Amino acid sequence: MPKTKKYPVLLVHGYLGNGIIYWNVMTHRLQRDGFKCYTLTLPFFALGDIKISADALKKKVESIKSETGYGKVNLVGHSEGGLVCRYYIKFLEGKESVSNYVSLGTPHHGTYLACAGWLTTAGRQMFPDSDFLKELNAGEETVGNVKYTSIYSMTDEAVIPQTSSSLKGAENKAVALCGHLGLLIHPLVYRWTKEALV
Repeated sequence: MPKTKKYPVLLVHGYLGNGIIYWNVMTHRLQRDGFKCYTLTLPFFALGDIKISADALKKKVESIKSETGYGKVNLVGHSEGGLVCRYYIKFLEGKESVSNYVSLGTPHHGTYLACAGWLTTAGRQMFPDSDFLKELNAGEETVGNVKYTSIYSMTDEAVIPQTSSSLKGAENKAVALCGHLGLLIHPLVYRWTKEALV
């Protein structure tokens, strides 16, 4: 078992993102503060079925657990990445492998901007009242012995309405005057993220 008490952190990007450049600032800050970080590039750059992305996430978590000797990881998901994480936790037995979950600007109840991505599976799944979101949010929105935190901006131009990012059962924190991608580098968002991971 590793000496550090901090669980490794797996960062999960959003729609059209990747696991390399996307998380540069967040990874640097977390490593500086003593966390071991991993990133995951989702299949088809997260344009495909969120359920398939969640299966890829499950495989990555198992790999990290095997490599580090820890039985759990922390998950941080930006935008669609937060939905991928929630699906994994709720339906793919992830609640046994996740300690803390943090979402950044995740449209937990959909975003009307998803109509711009209507030709993609993930775009349709993120539209309000989609079958995917109905399944994900049915019953309890937060399951298992996982600490949930949802951080979002009230001026997010990609999540419409912004209140869609509020998650029942989570600690919800809203920052002002921050864009969707700005959540990845905002100092206050980072402070809240770090506090949620310990």
